[in-house]
Amino acid sequence: MSKADIGLELPLAPISRLAKNELPDNIQISKEVKASFAKSAGVFILYLTNQANQFCQKAKRSTISADDVLAAVQELEFDEFLPELQDYLAVYRESAQKKKELKQNKNKAEEEAKSSNDVPPTKKQRKAPSKKAESKEKGKDKASSSEEAKDSAKENEAAEQEVEILEAAPMDE
Repeated sequence: MSKADIGLELPLAPISRLAKNELPDNIQISKEVKASFAKSAGVFILYLTNQANQFCQKAKRSTISADDVLAAVQELEFDEFLPELQDYLAVYRESAQKKKELKQNKNKAEEEAKSSNDVPPTKKQRKAPSKKAESKEKGKDKASSSEEAKDSAKENEAAEQEVEILEAAPMDE
């Protein structure tokens, strides 16, 4: 196996799914066709990566950005794919921003909860509440904190599902 053959083939399962989604139901795909698609996709990715890397080097950067890839797509004369790729990139960035904001809000809430526990009680707070008032407060605290935790967990789960859907979504022409 030569150095050029290493790592060129993508997993066959996603290749099969993509191909089957584009073909009529009565068409079958042989194993060697799936392997050819995987090899071709790998070669295309290497070719596109090389072109994007050239743009990156011209800009004297060591990290390939999405803009480098879009410029490479255009340079390789695949202009018909640019609008869809740009739309996908915008949706991905928006989703990533939402996920980042959710994480920041969660961290901020945790920090506020910690800092509120560090503040010494005032005279009014030091006065011992009645047992009846104490049990009411405990019930309220448990209910509100569990509701807040559930809401936060639902928001995080929704954001993660959105990111997974975007990452798994095949790009149509």
